[in-house]
Amino acid sequence: MLVLRLLCVCVAAGAYLCSSGLLRLNEVFFQTSVDSSSSFSRQNAQISPLTEAEAVYDRLVVVLIDALRADMVLGSAAMHGDTDATGKAQSKGELNAHMPFTSSLVSSGRALGYVAHASVPTVTMPRLKALVTGKAPAFIDILKNFNSAALADDGNLVTLLAASGKRIVFYGDDTWLKLFPETFQRSDGTSGFYTRDTVEVDNNVTRHLKEELDPTMQNEKSSDWDALVLHYLGLDHVGHLRGPRSSMMQEKLQEMDGVVQLVVHSVREQDERRMATNNTAKPSLILLCSDHGMSEVGNHGGATLEESSALLMFLRGDGRPLHSSANNAYGQKRSQVDLVPTISSLFGLPIPPYSTGLLLNDVVQASSGFAIHHQSYYLNALYRNLQQLYALAKIKFHASALKSFDEKYNKPLRQFREIIEGKEDGKALDQLAATMFEACEALQDKVAQSDGSEYNAPAIFIGLVLLFFSCLAGLTMLLKQKRHLKPGIATRHKNDYLLALLGVGSILQIASLSSSSSIENEHATAFFLTTSLEFAVGVHVLRQMKPFPNTLSMNGELTSVGALLVLTRLLRTRNQVINFWRLNGLHWLEVVSPAIVESSELNDPSSESVRQAASLAIFTYQTLRFAVYTVVVYFMRFHLFIWSVFAPKMLYEVAHLAVSLVIVAMLSMPVSQPKHATRRQTID
Repeated sequence: MLVLRLLCVCVAAGAYLCSSGLLRLNEVFFQTSVDSSSSFSRQNAQISPLTEAEAVYDRLVVVLIDALRADMVLGSAAMHGDTDATGKAQSKGELNAHMPFTSSLVSSGRALGYVAHASVPTVTMPRLKALVTGKAPAFIDILKNFNSAALADDGNLVTLLAASGKRIVFYGDDTWLKLFPETFQRSDGTSGFYTRDTVEVDNNVTRHLKEELDPTMQNEKSSDWDALVLHYLGLDHVGHLRGPRSSMMQEKLQEMDGVVQLVVHSVREQDERRMATNNTAKPSLILLCSDHGMSEVGNHGGATLEESSALLMFLRGDGRPLHSSANNAYGQKRSQVDLVPTISSLFGLPIPPYSTGLLLNDVVQASSGFAIHHQSYYLNALYRNLQQLYALAKIKFHASALKSFDEKYNKPLRQFREIIEGKEDGKALDQLAATMFEACEALQDKVAQSDGSEYNAPAIFIGLVLLFFSCLAGLTMLLKQKRHLKPGIATRHKNDYLLALLGVGSILQIASLSSSSSIENEHATAFFLTTSLEFAVGVHVLRQMKPFPNTLSMNGELTSVGALLVLTRLLRTRNQVINFWRLNGLHWLEVVSPAIVESSELNDPSSESVRQAASLAIFTYQTLRFAVYTVVVYFMRFHLFIWSVFAPKMLYEVAHLAVSLVIVAMLSMPVSQPKHATRRQTID
């Protein structure tokens, strides 16, 4: 069966190519770096900057509270909008009631708050990458979440801040230290692996605030940094343990509210001292944000509204309001990646080249008063954002794909630039700025279509050719192998109701691959067919039992079947209690089914042929199913649930196929016959 083992290698190569082309699985094994300077500079070389980027803030304080859902600060109405869900959430109690100080900052006009949409996967490492690069990650980053590798390129806010001479201090989740090694001036990381730790994991961050945020600035640590990043993990851990509406969560929200109050008051006093002693000093910017939200049972990772509703809140360190309290626009929904061009503009940094973010115009406009050219500050920031998005679109798409955009916005763009350069009177400037913002939105929508899904079509095509070729070869070998079976065995297999049950279940399973609902509820089918199979095996054992068995073998087999039935029921109970646990498909049933066939023929002289036929059956079926699912995922690549359902399912299928190929390779290895069997054949 050397040919079968070679086909296994061929299938493994095909699966690797398909999964790398669709999900960039190759990045798990081979870290790739983005040459941000070359491609971006070539595309941007023809565009000259209008003015140099100008910083309007001197210092940045980031308070990132892991899994802080937007409604915990802004209220359920901001997160749900005008829907029935708002009333249901309010009937359960507003969570922002436990963060009164933080909520009052937004409602009073001192801060600008946004419901920041976090794309899947809503886990920490991919969301951190999105927050600093502006590029939404693909689902494959969920695997990297357990092995956070350093960002290899300089297209991120942290590296750009450090390159501009900013001194950065960090305390909190050690994922930052893995992403940005040797970047921070001081740091103290805490591991998020121990989710039962809800106290020390936050105390380890807060204990440093006395020195770093000393209001008198007499402590040397309070004056030797330009950016302070605090990442609190305790709230996320409480969510996993007790959920968002538990008493423990109320206490944690109150604790975080106290932390925010401490930071706001300390930074305000520091800014007053700095600006009193230095006339050119500018205030600090306080950013309160979260990486993702959490579901009503405290989990995250998916695409539900609760899991994807993160927070972005901006506050001036000097205490002055960012907008009028009469303006009720706070709580509007924006994309999480919009943070990147906003911070870049506020601190005079270049926008990371692969950012898909759009300026938070309210924040930039409210901060323009500190700029030297305050009248044109927002316009310049908007134009730089437009330049960057247009250059990114040219990298991602052919020039013909932007033809309609050029035709629509070419004239307003030219007029916009002439106004900024002083070549034309600035009449109707607000309307023109609104047109430019609309152009930025159009570009953002354009580049977001391909973000996280830069599919490698040639790799997918080659992989599918290998898969279907191997499947056809395996099917041909299986049909030839069947001819070597004894007629009695072949007939018995044809009528075997166990095989019929497994066959029907397998066909239904393949047919369900194109339905997101079937994939999400596949575990229910698995439990049902598992119980049915175990019951059928029990009936089969009972039929073979004699009225008064002389051995314990049959009793042992029957006891094993009963134990399996009890275990299945216990697993079903666990599935009902822990909603994120899944038996993802009929995986082990498909592997075990040939073993059942083989075990019934162990005493038959042709058991070797049966074993080979079983190996070919596993190989052909698993290869065909993976090939079919690859085709499904490719055609579903722009589906609403591509990253929340189809992509994670494909990761399971890759692992499933790998296990199946190992089993096939083991079954196809030749088995040496015992010496007494060889002698018996010689005598015959």
